[in-house]
Amino acid sequence: MARNDRKESFVEVSGVKTHLLEAGAGPPVIYLHGAGAPGVWNDWHDAIAAEHRLLAPSHPGFGDSDRPEWLQGIDDMVFFYLDFLDQLGLDRVSLVGSSVGGWIAAELATVQPERVEKLVLAAAAGLYTPELPMADMFFLTPEQLRPLLFYDPSAIPAPQMTPELMRRQYKGLVTMARIAWNPYLHNPKLARRLARITAPTLIVWGDHDGLIPPGYAQKWEGLIKGSSVAMIERCGHNIVGERPKEFAAEVSAFLREQRRAK
Repeated sequence: MARNDRKESFVEVSGVKTHLLEAGAGPPVIYLHGAGAPGVWNDWHDAIAAEHRLLAPSHPGFGDSDRPEWLQGIDDMVFFYLDFLDQLGLDRVSLVGSSVGGWIAAELATVQPERVEKLVLAAAAGLYTPELPMADMFFLTPEQLRPLLFYDPSAIPAPQMTPELMRRQYKGLVTMARIAWNPYLHNPKLARRLARITAPTLIVWGDHDGLIPPGYAQKWEGLIKGSSVAMIERCGHNIVGERPKEFAAEVSAFLREQRRAK
């Protein structure tokens, strides 16, 4: 059942008008979206908001958030979100990030680990090894990309293309090129910094991820002390789009378990 306490607003952070969706009460959780899903609230958000205050901002340069000229790399996103936490008076939060959002979350957890209570990385970008080549999203058409994002594309209705949707997609793609083109979808320095993460960490992956291969789940697990992996069956890269119930169940159980363990 949809929550009746959802709020939509704009907050100004570091001079950037930032779109924000929010619902729930309790320990704060920030959801950092992937490249293709800004400004969207689904049933799985409600499931997490049942026990938490869930905040879902649109990254600068995505959806209805402004793109500042100074946004040139993933590090700019990280420091933007540190300012975001300060602006909202959030000293310590849990971070749940999908794809590029997972990359931002992981980088933030290495810069100020004391501010991250729990960390969930869902099909996260950010690492690279030649043995696990990633598909190049910048050179694929939407039709070529869908089989990489979904285990069963026929079960996921394609969005109805409108001028507004095309504008938003182009805006997001330009932003992705700024922050994740070269080097492609990773930071060569991140792997050696992951030892700085102190938060309990859950790594969630689709077992048929065609964009960032499932083998990266084990790579993250090997670099973040005490982390664990949840593999979602019959699922591509877009976990929240293809297996939202399973994703919400894994994340909610992880957040609940860690809270009880304190």
